[in-house]
Parts: sequence; C-alpha cells; structure tokens
Amino acid sequence: MQVLLTTSIKESGLGRAQPAGGPEPVGFEFIVTTPSQRRSRDNQRLVRSHVTRGRSKRKGCRPLPSWINQDAEAGKRSQAKQHPGTYLVPSESRMGFPNPSRVGSELSWVPFPEFVKPYMLESIIRFLTVVRDGLYPAELCFEVESFDSGWVACLMSDPVYLHSMLFSSEAYLDDSLGRDRSLVTQFYFLKTLRLLQERIAVPDDPLATADQTIMTVVTLALAAQVFGDRATIENHMQGLERMVSLRGGLGLLRTSTDELPAKICRVDLGFALTFGHRPAFFRQAISWDRYVVDHTKRRPAHVDCDDETSAFIQSLDWRLANVWKDLQRFSDICNLACQTGHKLTHTNFSEIMISVLYRLLHISLEDYPLSECLRIGMLAFATTIFMQWQYFKLGQGSLAEMFSGALLRLQVSSVDAPPRVLFGLLTVLNTSFSDDAGMRHAACGLAR
Repeated sequence: MQVLLTTSIKESGLGRAQPAGGPEPVGFEFIVTTPSQRRSRDNQRLVRSHVTRGRSKRKGCRPLPSWINQDAEAGKRSQAKQHPGTYLVPSESRMGFPNPSRVGSELSWVPFPEFVKPYMLESIIRFLTVVRDGLYPAELCFEVESFDSGWVACLMSDPVYLHSMLFSSEAYLDDSLGRDRSLVTQFYFLKTLRLLQERIAVPDDPLATADQTIMTVVTLALAAQVFGDRATIENHMQGLERMVSLRGGLGLLRTSTDELPAKICRVDLGFALTFGHRPAFFRQAISWDRYVVDHTKRRPAHVDCDDETSAFIQSLDWRLANVWKDLQRFSDICNLACQTGHKLTHTNFSEIMISVLYRLLHISLEDYPLSECLRIGMLAFATTIFMQWQYFKLGQGSLAEMFSGALLRLQVSSVDAPPRVLFGLLTVLNTSFSDDAGMRHAACGLAR
C-alpha cells in the first residue's frame, strides 16, 4: 500500500464539511493506493500538479549572458564551426566508454606529442594548480578540476603549447626558489619561441591562428607579466591583437574552450594596469549598460544605500553610475556566497571582471575631479578583487600613481562628496596600498 501526502487548495472528501459560502482553506489530501486498486487519473493529475508547483519554486536565476561575445547571437557559439586548425576538446559525453579510476597523477595517462618525464608532469600539475587558485578565489568561486579543460587537452596534441607550459612551470619553480632562470627554463623558452615562429611564419596555415597557438601566446604573456618583462609583453600583445583580428575580432571569436577569450582579456587588462595605458580591445565598440542586473528587483535591506549616496551616484556620469551599481551588486553576491556557499562559476566571475575593468579603463573623466577620483578608486577596488594573484601584485605602481594624483586634484578642487563615499575611498586606499607611504600621506589629506 502506498500513501502520498500532498497539499491541496480543497479539503479531501473524507474531511469535515465547511460552512456554505465560506472560503475553502488550504489543507492536506491523502492519496491511498493498494495493489488491487486501479490507478485514478484524478489522483495522478493531483500529484503532477503538486510536483510542478514545487519545481517552479526551485527554479534558479537565469545565467549571465556573455559580455565578451556580446555581438554573437544566443546559442550560436556552441553551433559555430570550429577554426580549421583547432583541435576539438574531447568530453566524456562524446566518448563511448567511461573514464577509468585515476592511477597516479592527473596526467599519467595523457598521450603527449613528445616524450615527457614524470617530474615534468608534476611541474605542470603544480603550475596549473597555482594558476587556478590564483585566478579564481576559492571564497567566491566554485572549485573545478583544473585538468578538465581545453588548457590541458591541447597538451595532448600541440607540441608548441606543451613546451610553453613546460617553460612556464619551470619559470615558476625558479621564481619560487628565488633563483635566476635555469638552463632548463631557458631551453624550453627558446624552443617554444622557435616552434612558435615556425608556425606563424606561414600566414595561410590554419594553425597560425588556431586556438592552441593563441593559448601558447597567452601563456607566454602571462609569464612575462609575472616577471615584469615589458618588452616581451608588448610583443605578445601585438601578436594576440593580430591573431584575434584575423579570427573576426574578440566579440565574434569562436573557440573550443570558453576560457580562452577571458584569458586574452586578462592579458590585455594586466598589461594596461601594470603600465598605465588603455587596453587594446573594446576601444571602438563597448557596452556601457549595466551587466550584473538583479532580475528579482529585490535587495536585502541592510545593503541599500542611503538617500544621500544614491542621489550622488545618480548625479554622476551615467556610464560610471552603471559600473558602480554593477560593483555594488557583485559585492552583494560575494557576501552571500561567503555566507551561504552559493558561489560563482569561473565563467561568471571572469565576465563580471572583464565588463567592470574595461569600462573603468576606457572612460575618462579628468575634467571632473570627484568623478575621476571615484573611477580610479573603483578601479583599485576591482583590481584588488579580480586581478591579484597570491604571489603577484598587479598594477600597484601605476594605480598608486593615478590614485595619488586624483586625490590631490580632489583636495585642490574642494568639491564636497557624501561622507560614505569618502569613507569608501579611504578604505580602498588603505587596503590596496597599505605599504605605500605616499598613499598614506594622501589618505591623511583626504581625511581632513
């Protein structure tokens, strides 16, 4: 015998009759079935209705659309033809057999295009883990397998990318041990450059602008950023701009992995923040609309701004006000993520980062001292959250110089600002530039 308990807007026929004309209260209805009893269509309809109501209440929020590929049609990315030289990333759903249990390291069974010794695999695994943990803070983002992505899939098929990863892992080891580049590191670096130059020397070759070639340049550029090699970063950025342009532009770039466009933007943003200039991408076409929109239109009462601050934000340039609101909404999401465990995916984290930083870097408000100071303060806040690796502080020099100059111009202009806004700028200044004596002096002047 089965007994199903469901909520119903009307009482069961077994219950007590209600007075005529009175409202029918919400109650429970017991559905009793036995093996000898035929199924009732009314009972089945009632159960389906109950399950459907519960499912609709559990429906989650709509995922954020891509800000990077904003020119692409919805759903077109997954249906687009792959670049001729791009290797498809195999997924478990396409394979006709399940993955076996792991024996040894994550890359023990990977067929590499060249012979790789076990210690090399361990160096690559260690480097990939550091990159994953550094780029995506565990407090805010879901932890995913760093080895289940296109970045690892290309290791199986592309010798140029394989050597770039070997160089990066060895360079990271040298840096961790506090030593100069070893002979092994220099060997992998020179071999990567030689193989890369041989590939791009043939413009008509599809591999010259394939995903794995772009990923090789991104890997080399990220390594150059960590070690502060400006000339090398400039060369790699020029190469990336050329490759992306030949592929139709960043807004229409079709790749075998969703991570690649975000990594290209990260290299571009890192170069701009480190040396204090405009990014290379999104100079002509950029969306200034809000990106992190709250579709429920509800916010916790304790995070709402006071009337004075809200009025001040609305009086700003509308583009800057939209970025402020996006950062405010992102802060709410981060606080809820820490409290409830409902974290962001790596894709959403990267998309929000890119939408915020590109808009802040491409807007110029030098004629308005308070707005410009707020822009740079928001930029410092976003950079501290999005772009700081555990062992590498990005853009500290250029941002500190920009922030200090904006604070001095604000003091000279004697423009009034809401106390909460000034307090926010002081907080960002002290948390992002706590070791800078000049910034501490500027903070004292702003506090007075």
